[in-house]
Amino acid sequence: MENIFRLLQLMDEAPRISQRELAKQSGLSLGSVNALVAELQEKNLIHVEKQGHSSVYQITGEGGALLRRLMLARRQHKLRLKPLAGPVRTAVILAAGRQKDFPGPVCLLPLPRGGTLLARSLSILRENGVEEIIVVGGYALDALREALSPAEQLVENPQYRFTGTMTSLAAAAPLLKGKDFLLLEGDLVYERQLIPKVLENDTPSCIVTANVSGSGDEAYVEEDALGDLVTISMDLRQLNRISGEMIGVSKISAELFDRMMETFAENENPFFNYEYLLANLAHLYRIRCLRVDDLSWGEVDNNAQYQHILSATFPTIVKREEVSRLHDAQALLRTVFSTQEDLVLTPAGGMTNSNYRFQWDGCAYILRIPYPSTASMIDRRQEAVNNAWASEAGLNAETLYFDPDTGIKVTRCIPEAETLLNTTARLPGMMQEIAALLRRLHTSGAPLAGEFSFLVELERYEEINRRLGGFWPEDYAAFRAQVMTLRRLQERLYAAAKAPCHNDLVAQNLVRGKDRLYLIDWEYAGMNDPAWDLASYLQECEHTPEEADYFLSCYDPDADLSYLRDRIQIQMVYQDLLWSVWTWAKEAGGNDYGTYGADRYRRCHQRLAQFRAAHEEAWLQTPQS
Repeated sequence: MENIFRLLQLMDEAPRISQRELAKQSGLSLGSVNALVAELQEKNLIHVEKQGHSSVYQITGEGGALLRRLMLARRQHKLRLKPLAGPVRTAVILAAGRQKDFPGPVCLLPLPRGGTLLARSLSILRENGVEEIIVVGGYALDALREALSPAEQLVENPQYRFTGTMTSLAAAAPLLKGKDFLLLEGDLVYERQLIPKVLENDTPSCIVTANVSGSGDEAYVEEDALGDLVTISMDLRQLNRISGEMIGVSKISAELFDRMMETFAENENPFFNYEYLLANLAHLYRIRCLRVDDLSWGEVDNNAQYQHILSATFPTIVKREEVSRLHDAQALLRTVFSTQEDLVLTPAGGMTNSNYRFQWDGCAYILRIPYPSTASMIDRRQEAVNNAWASEAGLNAETLYFDPDTGIKVTRCIPEAETLLNTTARLPGMMQEIAALLRRLHTSGAPLAGEFSFLVELERYEEINRRLGGFWPEDYAAFRAQVMTLRRLQERLYAAAKAPCHNDLVAQNLVRGKDRLYLIDWEYAGMNDPAWDLASYLQECEHTPEEADYFLSCYDPDADLSYLRDRIQIQMVYQDLLWSVWTWAKEAGGNDYGTYGADRYRRCHQRLAQFRAAHEEAWLQTPQS
């Protein structure tokens, strides 16, 4: 059929053509062409008229219909893009343009409940594990720069007034080599549920479509029967049928972006927009239209649209998100408790998790739903093992459900619970209970999953902070080298056997219940030097030296206090450095911890200087880096 298609094409393009020329242009032998021409005549697909020594080939009605079918079949056959290499961790937000109704970038317009359009998108992306975010700006670039944290990379399109969105996207190309990414327009507000749907879509590249909004400047989309993009146009008359409206959120594979840049290199229209380039490439490649029905969203092109978002769209989004979050939580709890009843959930706060309190069968429970952004910092499978052991051992609150893939957890509330404060954790009677609990943990012999290594954790947070472009003190490299010298000294003189440890022993994780003391939140638990837990408790609760000695005598009456103090002071240095870098990495991701990181880094300097002064001879005998 391929040979017949080629001959019919050639005859359509040049009816007066010799069989020798047909053979030359089709790549067939002259004998094959002669046989095929005879077959076409026999099937009434062509008529051949002799004119002297030449022939004129006339395609019949049946032949024309066959040629159209074959051409249509080839148009419908599209190349498949390579599957993505892994989860998408990069996003580009286009925010270069200017709208005359507003004195600054549209993406910096405020939303109810605080924040801006841009801040909301950044938060949603971070929650879903997107680590690298590139913002392309142009108009009022300084305002954008001021609004961004070190975690985001700002790229400029200096020609934003005279160019389209493809020029802005091309400005980010040097940062996108070999990367799959999400592409978002900065003037959007949308439901949080949208980004997970795009990330989870199993096609390499897709554009999000929704019901036509009626805003007046819609980018209408036509898709084929398979759900792939056919074309995009703002002119209804150019579409065979309207499948929806493109909202300005897309997933672009590295391969597709390479093709986009190759095509754009030949572009002569400075106002060319990326969506029309996608429409052009859709003739060759499969670009899925991800239809999200019943989606609340809006874009801001003028003040009227902005006011509509403030008064109608955004309140609807907030309400729908709350309902969706509770619906998902209730669906989970119906499974956990084998009931058809919807449980009443009350938000219970949380910095890195969403927590909800609820009642069931006369008992109170807590549902914990971690944010996706914690996945790179916490091994939930290890936590599941260690959390289960701690609950069975009576150290932790009772756990009814734990999903090791997501970290979602349901625990029974501790009866008459009182969370300790730094002050209450230092009361003599409470110190005795805490010392006994830690002694029981450290001597239990429990094979907790994983080892908590200061150096491994430090390198992990350093890598995250570097990747996000976070803050570093000028002396960090030199000071880190001193801490590594301390580590070599510790391994030589203060090495201790690994034991089960909690590794996050702050007062807030100690809860006094009706019957006993509990230790909760086992996210960082694992095998470690027990001095880590002791250092964490004494440092976080700000014990005086006298209180510390009393606590250590309760923990181990037979201990060599001088030796134990040295081990603890070394761990305090490690902790101050580790949590300083942790703070900078979290702040690079958009959080704000005030002076916490700087304060701990300063104290780390002081503690290391004190230890070195007290052990100068041992220090000088330790190999330097």
